[in-house]
Amino acid sequence: LARLIDAGSKTNAALVGLDKFTTTTNNMVESTNRLDIGYHYSAVNPNTVVTIFKTVDAIEPNAGAGITGQNGVFTVFRTGPTTNDLTVYYSIGGTAIPGTNYNPALPGSVIIPATSAVNTIDVSPIDDGVIDPPLTVIATLIQTNTYLVGSPDRATLNITNSDQTLFTTVVSNLRVPIGLDYHSPSNALIVSWNWPEGQPVNFLQVTVNGTNSTTNAWTTLSNMGNEIKLATVKTTANGFTVGDMYYNTSVGGPDRLAVGKHFEF
Repeated sequence: LARLIDAGSKTNAALVGLDKFTTTTNNMVESTNRLDIGYHYSAVNPNTVVTIFKTVDAIEPNAGAGITGQNGVFTVFRTGPTTNDLTVYYSIGGTAIPGTNYNPALPGSVIIPATSAVNTIDVSPIDDGVIDPPLTVIATLIQTNTYLVGSPDRATLNITNSDQTLFTTVVSNLRVPIGLDYHSPSNALIVSWNWPEGQPVNFLQVTVNGTNSTTNAWTTLSNMGNEIKLATVKTTANGFTVGDMYYNTSVGGPDRLAVGKHFEF
């Protein structure tokens, strides 16, 4: 009905919970000096084995965002007889703070009722209004003489933050030159210009007269005549590769438009 579990060798009486002790079985004066008291054993019930798992992660509520939240759940199992209630003890750790990130503080024990082999430990998250990474709650089973701790003896659940912020990734800067080429018919530089609305300034034509430069906007793709307009791909996406250059030109008249890709051989 019981099993001896090696609890290890201790060299300080205080670690064993003794204020005083004798060094041998002989009638010797009690002392509080350090000594090796040898290996000691505890009797536990080997027929009942308890384990713990994370069943559900917690989600912090956020009324302003319409998020109701979700309790996190640890599940404690036992094997063996279920005739009587079984109190299972555990310790709590992790980065989440009781009373700040979840409430109430966990009591440190859970009762598996008679006729049942399982019970749960609920973690109720709090909306703390702080934007932070996921927090953790770690539950570790504690050995007693009424059960044997099996594996896993520890479980970790996350508390996901629901306070929202805006994360921006710059794909391309707006209203800055993003492509440049030389247009020999007009003896000008052609600059593709990345405006968010596309028009009225898709491209600029830059000409130089002596030491002075003149900038003219190429505004639309209609009535181009024989003008060539260039664009450089800013982001690799949808079959386009960053750095590729495309041109627009009229073919057979100002009301016709062709789009081509620039290749170098």
